[in-house]
Parts: sequence; C-alpha cells; structure tokens
Amino acid sequence: QAGDVAARMVVDLLPGVLANILAESPVAMVGAEEEIGERLQRSVAELTVRIRDEARRQPGLADMGATIVAAWITPRHAHLVHMGDSRAYLFRRGLLERLTGDHTLVDTLLRHGSLTEQEAEHHPLRSGLLRYVGMPGRFKATVSSHALHAGDRLLLCTDGVWSMLQDPRLAAILKERRTPDRTCGDLIALGRTAGGKDNLTAIMIDVHPPQMRV
Repeated sequence: QAGDVAARMVVDLLPGVLANILAESPVAMVGAEEEIGERLQRSVAELTVRIRDEARRQPGLADMGATIVAAWITPRHAHLVHMGDSRAYLFRRGLLERLTGDHTLVDTLLRHGSLTEQEAEHHPLRSGLLRYVGMPGRFKATVSSHALHAGDRLLLCTDGVWSMLQDPRLAAILKERRTPDRTCGDLIALGRTAGGKDNLTAIMIDVHPPQMRV
C-alpha cells in the first residue's frame, strides 16, 4: 500500500534522522561495530514512526511501508542495515557474496531447508514481507558489519534488480569493472529487458586503496 510514498520518505528522511542520532555523541570509527549497528537500528525505528504517523494523517496511505538497505562506510568496514527484501552483495576477487537475508517467509523457509531453490522461485508468497519500514510493532532492523578490502565492490539493490538477474549474471556484470554509474545503469537496463516491472534501484560502491600519507 502506497509503497512509492513510503520509499520516497525513507530516501528523503534517512540522512537527517541518522545525522541527528550521530550528533548525540561521537562514534569511534574503529572497533565500534555494535554501537554503529545500534544507531542504524534507531534510525530505521525513527523512520518507521514517521511513516506510520504520515499514514495516519493521509487518507489512502493506511498500512504503507517500504523496504530498506543502507550502508554506513567507515575506512575499513561496511555497516549494513536492512528490512525487507532489498539486498546487499559483496563482489571480491571474482566471487559474489550475498550479505543480507530477505525478511520474507519464503527466504526463512529456504534457510531452514523447508523449501528448495526451485520451489522458492515459484512460491506464491515469494514477495510476502515479514519485516519492513513502517510496519506495526517494534521489530528491529537487521544490522551487520563487513570488512572491506581494496578492489571490493559493494552492491545495494531492490528486488526489482536481483529477482530479474540471478547471481551468476550479477557477478558477470560486476566483473566488467565499469564505473559505478555505468554498472548501475547496466543492471537497471538489463533488469528491465528481463521483464522487471517492479522498482529497479541500484547503488554501487567501489573500494579503493587508502591514500598514502607522508
């Protein structure tokens, strides 16, 4: 319901919400994974409250919500927060690794061995979300921290991208090493060609060696 409105609110509000939470006290950039994760969770919780408030004020927006995947990049780590089925991937030395698990019934059954990959692909509840920004209750976003190395590529994308392009295809596109803008353009164009009608959004982050200091 009104997912486009909720998604736009997430994009517009997250930077300010996170900035306000960061302003409360400084955060160490090294060895502070737990603290960073807690602040990311609080930011998404604040977004949920704002989306629910807006839904109550506006006719036709009842029960609106959106998925989220975001990365806070520190010098050597990517700190991720997500709710729903937008994903983060790490591409390193030619191999693609999925860093987030979808908050869906089908993905949960798949992880527990109750469904096969083929069954999951065609399951009627494949897109049914268990967690999302704006949902009722006090469900927390999932957070994680991942070490980064020079040459890594970090991809954040919606299900409109990854559901149209299977992992081997994603890996092949990232392996071409085009600029982040060109890579995102390729992902979205190929996703549309493959039949994608849902939201197709992608963000690519390339990790470069640190600058030499004299």
